[in-house]
Amino acid sequence: MRYFLLTVLLSVSCAVAGAEGEDWGAASSPFDAPKGSEPKDDDPWEDINRKIFAFNETLDKYALKPAAKGYRKATPSWFDDTVTRFFENLRDFRSGLNSVLQWRWGHAG
Repeated sequence: MRYFLLTVLLSVSCAVAGAEGEDWGAASSPFDAPKGSEPKDDDPWEDINRKIFAFNETLDKYALKPAAKGYRKATPSWFDDTVTRFFENLRDFRSGLNSVLQWRWGHAG
């Protein structure tokens, strides 16, 4: 979620800067097309990408979303909080192990 908000803020700030007429310079990146060449719309993977996207959308619509809604409806909030904390603690284990390996005992706890 943090990365999503950062991306939104960055794109809004770039849009505002562009709207105010600020010139960001003509810096080029390795991904810029050479001048005078037209971009190609050929994507050799387009067909398979569209099929995979359609499969994912169907799976989400008919299986995952109903399962998530059923879980929310059938699960008491205290149990849902317990499950959430359990998985957050598993995620924190990696950070704690890293602190132990760096011999930073104060951060490991």
